[in-house]
Amino acid sequence: MWAGLGPAVTLALVVVAWAAQLKPTAPPIFTGRPFVVAWDVPTQDCGPRLKVPLDLKAFDVQASPNEGFVNQNITIFYHDRLGLYPRFSSVGRSVHGGVPQNGSLWAHLKMLQEHVEHYIRSQEPAGLAVIDWEDWRPVWVRNWQDKDIYRQSSRQLVAVRHPDWPADRVVKQAQYEFEFAARQFMLETLRFVKAVRPRHLWGFYLFPDCYNHDYVQNWETYTGRCPDVEVSRNDQLAWLWAESTALFPSVYLDETLASSTHGRNFVSFRVQEALRVAHTHHANHALPVYVFTRPTYSRRLTGLSEMDLISTIGESAALGAAGVILWGDAGYTTSTVSLDSSSAMAVHLLPTYALFLTLLGTAQGSRSSVVPNQPFTTIWNANTQWCLEKYGVDVDVSVFDVVANPGQTFRGPDMTIFYSYQLGTYPYYTSAGEPVFGGLPQNASLDTHLVHSFQDIQAAIPESDFSGLAVIDWEAWRPRWAFNWDSKDIYRQRSRALVRGQHPDWPATRVEAAARDQFQKAAQAWMAGTLKLGQALRPRGLWGFYGFPDCYNYDFLSPNYTGECPPGIGAQNDQLGWLWRQSRALYPSIYLPTELEGTGKGQMYVRHRVGEAFRVAEDVGDPYLPVLPYAQIFYDNTNRVLPLDELEHSLGESAAQGAAGVVLWVSWENTRTKESCQAIKEYVDTTLGPFILNVTSGVLLCSQALCSGHGRCVRRPSYPEALLFLNPTSFSIQLPPGGRPLTLQGALSREDRMRMAVEFQCRCYRGWKGVRCEQQGMR
Repeated sequence: MWAGLGPAVTLALVVVAWAAQLKPTAPPIFTGRPFVVAWDVPTQDCGPRLKVPLDLKAFDVQASPNEGFVNQNITIFYHDRLGLYPRFSSVGRSVHGGVPQNGSLWAHLKMLQEHVEHYIRSQEPAGLAVIDWEDWRPVWVRNWQDKDIYRQSSRQLVAVRHPDWPADRVVKQAQYEFEFAARQFMLETLRFVKAVRPRHLWGFYLFPDCYNHDYVQNWETYTGRCPDVEVSRNDQLAWLWAESTALFPSVYLDETLASSTHGRNFVSFRVQEALRVAHTHHANHALPVYVFTRPTYSRRLTGLSEMDLISTIGESAALGAAGVILWGDAGYTTSTVSLDSSSAMAVHLLPTYALFLTLLGTAQGSRSSVVPNQPFTTIWNANTQWCLEKYGVDVDVSVFDVVANPGQTFRGPDMTIFYSYQLGTYPYYTSAGEPVFGGLPQNASLDTHLVHSFQDIQAAIPESDFSGLAVIDWEAWRPRWAFNWDSKDIYRQRSRALVRGQHPDWPATRVEAAARDQFQKAAQAWMAGTLKLGQALRPRGLWGFYGFPDCYNYDFLSPNYTGECPPGIGAQNDQLGWLWRQSRALYPSIYLPTELEGTGKGQMYVRHRVGEAFRVAEDVGDPYLPVLPYAQIFYDNTNRVLPLDELEHSLGESAAQGAAGVVLWVSWENTRTKESCQAIKEYVDTTLGPFILNVTSGVLLCSQALCSGHGRCVRRPSYPEALLFLNPTSFSIQLPPGGRPLTLQGALSREDRMRMAVEFQCRCYRGWKGVRCEQQGMR
């Protein structure tokens, strides 16, 4: 059964967290269930009356206590069960006044308490409460076809009072009276019932609607998108969304859409519209969205295909809905034939749903080290394969733990880096000031970006169990307004211009504040949403952004340069707590600028950049967050390799602070010629290779000696110059003949262990504690 679910099940993980990331929403109403499926079919008589058992308790579904429509986890109030709802019968007879402006709101409200307390008989437990009023719609123009009777009757009421008015004036007044009365009936009803049962989540069935039913007329060109005019009309109902505590859209599938991409698109855009409304009409939170669907197609008792179960339940889960309500009427249970269908349907449906829940509930694990049993990992991220293929220069990188090869598979099972043009539709400005994908994050479509990113991630990382480094390299703009200086100031300028275009009468201070707020909120949505998408698709990957956090400690020419982050930088980085919490690894840059060459300031520069990464991780409560600085073997933007002391200042300093490893990146420019390739080979063979073996071995031996192999050695503050290098009197690095890999010979002496214990202490891996990380358990 599960063989065909691969891509679709992956989809069920996609945008779950994206929708929730934009604004906080209510916690799950059913404890421990981030996504709920409620069985709302009146099957309570199946066993006792017709002897057909339907035991939903055997499945992972939130069934109602009596599986009926009364006193349960979900309660639906039809038009005859809640007050005096004005409407016309199917034969055109007026009921309770017919149109809302002709009904008695006072009499209606007077009856509400009795009805609510009858169907929801206690305050506890909390549940879903759905008002199902389908006879008329509160937006005048939407009362078409059989609902046109409400417009006709409204016009007639006005025409009787004002027989001398022209038709256009009658229509205008009729629309005003109808919409005003409809609003009052719906608003006051919501306010009253929420006061009676405040812990329930209240809303109207089928709101919001998308009206994307044009698949019959336009099958060849059907996209599923909600017409723009209907999105605008939904925004006119802001008063309804503001009073609702949940939204209940419907995605009932017609058999015309069975097992088709049109079916998924139909569902997807209806749910997306509900989520848009949920996020845009409340200032500080989003409404939970519970999607109504059926276990069968709309007009037949034919169970949904497996593909359509995924298109309804799976798509709703993927987009971030709080749950799905599987609804059925009495027609499901009128005979043993239909009951047998219901029973078979449940067997067909529930394991699929259980799989979705399993996927959605999978906890994000944490690893002790990037490479198992290796406390400090070195990653070679350079185009040296090109050197071999083009010039016959074989750079031996066997000393590294991970080799990432841009020339062949820049993205592999151990490491993948996404540049801006390789992931989604990243908005930015060219060097000529031309906008790409909208230029500004607040002027671009995050939805479109995530759809494209979904495809890009799957293509770049086809393995679902990928557990390597996943680095996003977006450098055009920074998410904090204050950090967009120099060439990046265009993002502030264009943000101000965007606000001024919307509000030409605003003073400069108000424009500035609005521009800053819009930019920062959008930047957060883009970066956090992209991370959450990556984590949903490849949950074991170490997802993070290159260059974050930054320390901005570039004042090298200062005579009193200390390397510390300038005042205010830490506070700005603290405002990026959402980014550190969403990251699965931090990738600060420790590329050494040419200004540091020969100054002896490199170690201070690196020390505070790496230290800032550990500080932000600690501040957001995740001391286990891996820190993997990006380093180069050249001074930045040059062809001059780092001398040994600068390797100590960059790689050695990172290791001494307890970094999980380093990524050594080499620009394409440094491998373009045979001479540059030969220079890299000589450097790796004579300097870099032995140094890497020295530092990785030192870190590993310290971990084993001091931390029981369950933690990393971290330099004590009182020994700021201590590094984890091997004692040359105890160890030697041998270069065997024949081009074989470097080997290490020797053992830790008693003095070596004592020095380590004095200069270093343990930072235990997750799941270990104690001075020597000798005890299992959280610290």
